[in-house]
Amino acid sequence: MDAVMMPVVRALRVRAVRVPMREPHRTASGVVSESPLVLVDAMTDGGVTGHAILFTYTAAALRPVADLIVNMEPLVAGEYLAPAAIADKLAERYGNSAQVQLRYTASQAITVYSPKVDQVRRTQNELAELGKKGIAFNGDGQRTEFLFTKLNDIKPAMIEEATRKAREVAAKFAADSNSKLGKIRSANQGQFTVSDRDSNTPHIKNVRVVATVEYYLSD
Repeated sequence: MDAVMMPVVRALRVRAVRVPMREPHRTASGVVSESPLVLVDAMTDGGVTGHAILFTYTAAALRPVADLIVNMEPLVAGEYLAPAAIADKLAERYGNSAQVQLRYTASQAITVYSPKVDQVRRTQNELAELGKKGIAFNGDGQRTEFLFTKLNDIKPAMIEEATRKAREVAAKFAADSNSKLGKIRSANQGQFTVSDRDSNTPHIKNVRVVATVEYYLSD
């Protein structure tokens, strides 16, 4: 399967600034005439840099917050940009913490993109084998998403079929009213919609288009 490699955090660049406000903001505690901001740049090994702005509300918290983020750099440098989520079992509100053997558990989100639908479905069925080796997978309510990418290949045939069906229906109306079906007066192609056949088979798609065709009728 074709996995997308996540970038790795190389370093953090932290700057504490005080930006004057164009219009001072009046609060219950006084007038705020500047914005104390901590600017954070997360530089990765892939050359991509992420940016974040933290508003500390008061200038007194500006330097402590900046120092806190600087001290966090050794913890995130060398880690994936989407880090594992760490859970402290001893900090859980419910449960018998006295019987906890392993205090921390970690989970990592992995996103996989692949055009090989059959291989993805086979791999899903084989995840149980990893569970036997102590590697657990949790979907967190997410399910595999299948995208239909061949719409342009079937559009001409679908429009042709829709037009043919429209003429068959119009011919039936004409026959029922003792009229003769004439030429097309106007035609409008609706929007194509792609949906799962059902919730159990998201890899099978229903593709639908509604075409509106008006014909002339003559006695």
